[in-house]
Order: sequence, then C-alpha cells, then structure tokens
Amino acid sequence: MLIEQITVTAFQQHTRVVACEETRQAICIDPGDDSEAIVEHIDGLHLSLQAIAITHAHLDHVGGVAALKKLKPEAKVTIHPADEFIYKALPDQPAWIGIPRAQWPALGFNFEEPPKVDEYWTDGQHYTVGKLEFQILHCPGHTPGHVVLFAQKSEKSLLEMFCLRVRSVGLICQEVQRSSCWSRFTTNCCRLAMTLKCIQGTDPLRQLVRSDSRIHS
Repeated sequence: MLIEQITVTAFQQHTRVVACEETRQAICIDPGDDSEAIVEHIDGLHLSLQAIAITHAHLDHVGGVAALKKLKPEAKVTIHPADEFIYKALPDQPAWIGIPRAQWPALGFNFEEPPKVDEYWTDGQHYTVGKLEFQILHCPGHTPGHVVLFAQKSEKSLLEMFCLRVRSVGLICQEVQRSSCWSRFTTNCCRLAMTLKCIQGTDPLRQLVRSDSRIHS
C-alpha cells in the first residue's frame, strides 16, 4: 500500500493519496485544499484516481473537493449520507467556527458549492482499491457521518481515525454517550482488540491498543 501525504489548509490537515502499488489504482482521502499539488502527486506516481474519499465533511477535509473533481472528473465523490448536509453547507462553514467573513479570502475559505455526491459509504462495506481492501466503519461522534477506512489485510491501519484521539474522545463522549451514536462508535472502534497503526487527519501517527474497553495511545 502506497500512502502519500500532502498537508493543506490553515489547519494543517493531512490529505492522503492511498494507492495499490500493483494496479496503480488510488483514492484521495479528504482533499482539504491544494488540489493542483494533489494532482501533481497522483500524476507523478502514474496513478489512476478512482475516488475522492471523504471521511467527514468539515471544511478542512472537503475544501478542495470541487477543484479536484474538475481536474479528475472520473473520480467518484464518496461520503456517508449522514454528513451530506454538512458537505453541502461548505460555503458557510467558516462562520460556524467564528471566523469573520472578512478573513475568509486570506485563509482560503471562500469556498464554491461542492460537486454532487456520486456514491455513499455504508457501515461494514468492503471497499477495494486495486488489490487493496478496506472495511468502512461508521463512527459518528466527530460528525454524524464520520467514517474510517480499516485496512484489514495489508497494513492493519485505520485511515483518518480523528475521533479516536484519547483526549478528544473525552470531549466527544460527553455528547455522544447520551445518544444512539455511542453504540455505533463502541461497536465499530472499541471492538478492534489489536494494535493498530492510526493514520490521522491532523496528528502524527500513533499506536492504539484496546484495554478494558478503553483506547489508549
């Protein structure tokens, strides 16, 4: 499995191109910005982009989708349906986090309407990229439709495990534990009783281990 990292946006979000080294099929996970740089990586490695894979629809993860789709129109925009309303509201998202509108241009936050969704993730789905296979795990909490891609057979890696940062989980739990989402979160994440390589959107790689129903790093 080939993983190329491109750090984008004022939030220093890590966009990743993940590819099968044998077939050269690839996906781009969470293109937050700098789509031309992303395409340079894809073309430079002679990859074929099959999908723009969105783990969740916050602006730093989807801000570059429109531009990337124009450059790679064959790539299918894929998201969980529970996050589609956030995705469609991309042009207004900077206001949600209190950024004054006058600052949007300087920060690169003047977003256009995102392109339509081509496909939707489903919980438990098996998704292939060339000869790579991922299981899609719906892990609501950070957003309603947040998903992770679990590479079971190749690297035993979790791609975009943002919601499993231990100290962030404490904040998420206060809201999520009181809802039906918590059952989904624990079913899909806490059951992974193994050491995992966690490839996150904003933090360095960490090792996660399940112990007594808690996740530690």
